[in-house]
Amino acid sequence: MTEFIEMFTSRVPDDMFTLPIEEQRRLYRSLPDVFVYPRPPGLRVRDAVVPGPDGDVPVRIYLPDRPVAAGVLCYARGDGFCLGDLETHDTVAAELADRTGHPVVSVDVRSAPEHPFPAAVHDVRAVVEALADRPERFGVEPGPIGLVGDSSGGNLMVANCLLARDRGGPRIACHGLVSPVLDFARWQDDGPDAPILSSGEMRFYASCYARDPQDLLDPLVSPLRTARFDGLPPATILATQLDSLRQDSVDYAQRLIEAGVRVELRVEPGLVHAPLRARSMCPAAARAWTDFCASVGRLLRQAGSAAAHPPLVTQATDSPTQ
Repeated sequence: MTEFIEMFTSRVPDDMFTLPIEEQRRLYRSLPDVFVYPRPPGLRVRDAVVPGPDGDVPVRIYLPDRPVAAGVLCYARGDGFCLGDLETHDTVAAELADRTGHPVVSVDVRSAPEHPFPAAVHDVRAVVEALADRPERFGVEPGPIGLVGDSSGGNLMVANCLLARDRGGPRIACHGLVSPVLDFARWQDDGPDAPILSSGEMRFYASCYARDPQDLLDPLVSPLRTARFDGLPPATILATQLDSLRQDSVDYAQRLIEAGVRVELRVEPGLVHAPLRARSMCPAAARAWTDFCASVGRLLRQAGSAAAHPPLVTQATDSPTQ
């Protein structure tokens, strides 16, 4: 992890958020040149667009040659809502398809601050609705839909689980989250620093996404503040010990349990925020990613089962302290 942090911050320095947004994007989008991963073999990949509320939403579709079962995953990247694109998380989405055996549709949501909340939420919803209504346009069979996101992408997927419940569909079979941010309101004044994710960054990106301070309390922005969680689909959550957002995962898992929702939470010791880029250089990060993909695939394949599952939480460590 120390080596990973040094490599990461050599390209994306801790004070990057003080630079102009276009320079931030240039630095962030250079990370695939530092952490190089090939796409797994045996995938067919193509780009497409989906009609959205304010124009076409670009997507990238990853189709395994031999899907293990019906079902598709919709993926949203983590990038502070501001920085990334389809390329920055290309191999993460590709590995998710390869390891689960299910097609993955990666959504290129509009970026803040040019497109603040709720633009990215609406982009994901447009793709989810299209997956439910016309799966053939993506080259997939009708089947259950799972949502997966890391960091800010996790926020978007929780928001879309809430929208699907409150607006009568589409039915979401499960959701998988890696280091999600689920309470932006706590960063208004200050918050803890952690490796590769400082309180200054969180305040900056929160202000880009929720341009109106009142939006910080919207249940689709900070669901831990004002949302209710009954009726949400089963979840699997990967959190890490050395992450200022760890508490969001722990609190969300507890709230899901209280609402009667099945959830599996792993808090991985010694890992930093959203450690997916470290998966080739840190065995613990590789194992965590492998376990997460296995859990997502298992939940999606169980979606058609009518058997009742009791709420479940497992943690890789005892409840960690800040």
